[in-house]
Amino acid sequence: TATHKFMQFIPFDQTPLPQVRDALVRRGTLSIQEGEAIDLPQIERFRQSALAKRIAASPYVEREYRFLSQVPAERYDPTLVGHRETIMLQGVIDLFFEEDGGITLVDYKTDRQDDENYYRQKYALQLQLYADALEKLIQKPVKHRVIYVFSCQKEIDV
Repeated sequence: TATHKFMQFIPFDQTPLPQVRDALVRRGTLSIQEGEAIDLPQIERFRQSALAKRIAASPYVEREYRFLSQVPAERYDPTLVGHRETIMLQGVIDLFFEEDGGITLVDYKTDRQDDENYYRQKYALQLQLYADALEKLIQKPVKHRVIYVFSCQKEIDV
């Protein structure tokens, strides 16, 4: 989505978001249509959130982290328990950051749903698989998995 694309570039300081958006459109990173589709007040509310403040204070932040990892097939599909097969998991982590000796993985959602259980049920497996892969790749424990829902400005621990 345009929001996800824009979130790759937002600074976690007081730089005005319209200025950031306009610069990205001028450079061709965002199309004019994408720039117009971005809900800047919604993203500014995120930037003022406790989660964003934790990200800003982190010594290490990665965005749009692409990975490929081999995982036991039973982790993806519990009906395969006992099989020795593996699957290749390819994904993109919206953002992760280091804090308190571990990693916090953040997944942005633009769904128009405000029920926290909806997100936990729908995305828990995805975030667990991403956390497992990330731990293997960077050799640090993932201590927190968080979904940030823009439409209702909720930070949901998974």
